[in-house]
Amino acid sequence: MSRFTTLLGIILITASCSLSKIHYGQNAIGLDGGEVFYFLEQGSTHSDTLLLAFQGSDCNSVLNANFTESVRTHFRTMDLLFIEKPGITPSLSYDPNPEREDCPPMYLEQDNPQRRAEDALAVIREVQSKREYKNIVVLGGSEGGLVAVLVAEKSNEINAVISINAGGPYFIDDVLHNIRATSPAEKLEEELAGFKGFASHILNSQPSPLVVSGHGFLWWQVVLGLNQSEFLKKIQAPVLAIQSENDESVSPAHTIEMVNNLQELGYGNIELLTYANLNHALADGDGVNHISDVLNDAKGWLNRVLISEP
Repeated sequence: MSRFTTLLGIILITASCSLSKIHYGQNAIGLDGGEVFYFLEQGSTHSDTLLLAFQGSDCNSVLNANFTESVRTHFRTMDLLFIEKPGITPSLSYDPNPEREDCPPMYLEQDNPQRRAEDALAVIREVQSKREYKNIVVLGGSEGGLVAVLVAEKSNEINAVISINAGGPYFIDDVLHNIRATSPAEKLEEELAGFKGFASHILNSQPSPLVVSGHGFLWWQVVLGLNQSEFLKKIQAPVLAIQSENDESVSPAHTIEMVNNLQELGYGNIELLTYANLNHALADGDGVNHISDVLNDAKGWLNRVLISEP
């Protein structure tokens, strides 16, 4: 089980850096189970667009995510919104270990993509009650891309969705893809069978204190039970699905197939943009990161689909 846990840690963790030097307006909203912190920053212009960005699935503050800094750099004209996961506060120090021992109990008990989406909707209502934005964009990478899709499915206030390397319809296929891409041949069948057994146990068991790869039982039950394709079908806003073709963490083939199938069914609001030489972290084979290129392309797409771009 040790290699299985290590593999999942690689899948679930996102690129992060030391504490961000960006200073945000810190707020908190009271929700069931406790407070959720969020950070709102005014853009460099008087913007009528709010961009809500979701980081991936690791147990760290959004203020520590390299993704946060990149979003701010490339979308500086818009007002930006970042939301902490359940149980996490800005005071939580950065730790790259996906199985860190000080991960807050509330996070392990309550965090999951559906909960993150519900928290985001509550924060959007709070922000909109103080200033009504003409456009609201949701953007996310890895698990954050799935959360962006879930938010847009639940709200007709969302004007555009950008999902980066969020995987195909079923999370189990993404994990199996990772195992096939990274396991030694002599261990492959054993590890595939091990994860399939674990997934079956989660989906057919009552909640327990189980924690695997830094995530609790509820997180696993939710992600293994979702069909992302069904949520995409319900979104009316334009959607840009970005997928790296050298991604070993989620399955490029399943992602591309999912989008192609939806387009063939008539969902013309969903577009696909692929990058042939990039991995899950948007780096090429030489280790050079291309997040700047990807976000510039995403911004160009936004300029085209939004009615009013600041």
